[in-house]
Amino acid sequence: MQQLKDWLADKNKANPYMIAGGKNAGPSEAQVAAELKRAEVNEAREGRGDFLDGATTATAFVKALLHLEDMKRRIKNEIRGSTTLSAERSVQIEELRVSFFKKLKMIQKQQDVFMPGVETLRVAEEACRDSDRPPTKAEDVKLWLPSDLTEAQRGRASRAALSTVEAKLREAQCGDALSQIRSLLYTKTHLIHHRNANAVGQRASTRSSTLISRVTDQIRREAFKYRQARAALTRLMGPQHRPDLATLEDSDLNVRAEEESDAGARLRLGRRAWQQRVECGREVVPEIAAGLKAYAKAPGGGTQVDSRALCGGVD
Repeated sequence: MQQLKDWLADKNKANPYMIAGGKNAGPSEAQVAAELKRAEVNEAREGRGDFLDGATTATAFVKALLHLEDMKRRIKNEIRGSTTLSAERSVQIEELRVSFFKKLKMIQKQQDVFMPGVETLRVAEEACRDSDRPPTKAEDVKLWLPSDLTEAQRGRASRAALSTVEAKLREAQCGDALSQIRSLLYTKTHLIHHRNANAVGQRASTRSSTLISRVTDQIRREAFKYRQARAALTRLMGPQHRPDLATLEDSDLNVRAEEESDAGARLRLGRRAWQQRVECGREVVPEIAAGLKAYAKAPGGGTQVDSRALCGGVD
């Protein structure tokens, strides 16, 4: 927050909205996947490596499972906090679920090759499931990634290379999510400052609050992705691996800017307007009221406005 205040006071200082990239940000998930695929191509040239039908690599297989995991997160986010959904939204969610199961069916054929013991585990878990319960929804389906298995199960049911591939991709997922969270937190801070300084009236305040709420939802989604990736990485590599990828608490997602409610803003604005009427000795004209609203919405730490200046120099 101090970095933001310094930049607002002096634009020549480091811009906090510019996110570090390159080596400082770490390789992205796409870059890690490309690097793993290049390594697998080299292994193929030397007659080594695991391939399915001469084409699908271990990296492509794990990436496909992670894509299904992302679809699950998307569905959960769509239905999160909604007790009732519109007919159109319900149809869209059902289409996502249908698409998920179609892709899952294709991936499971590859899984029988790369993880030959998973089918037995899948059948055993299904046999223990209560038959009276409704079918499992797409967002609750277990994908049986290497990180979903115990260490003993991985030794029997999965090829060793898969755990290494998933671990590297999980590390990249964590880095991508943290970078995105940082960017979104800066965006949210800027939106809050802009709202407090410029949003006047119910319509403008509502529009700003809606935009801030959307950014908050994006932050929540990225935080869920980070926590899920970090948990998987811990199961694969142990809790001592990558200690720099710390636990992400809800408090870490809060910005330090003041987020006051519209009711609080109106109450504070009304109090200041009443004080101004007393000091001016007459009813506040629209221009003065606008000035008062702007002042009430200004972020803390600004210069105090002289009431006589707002009154147009009235004695």
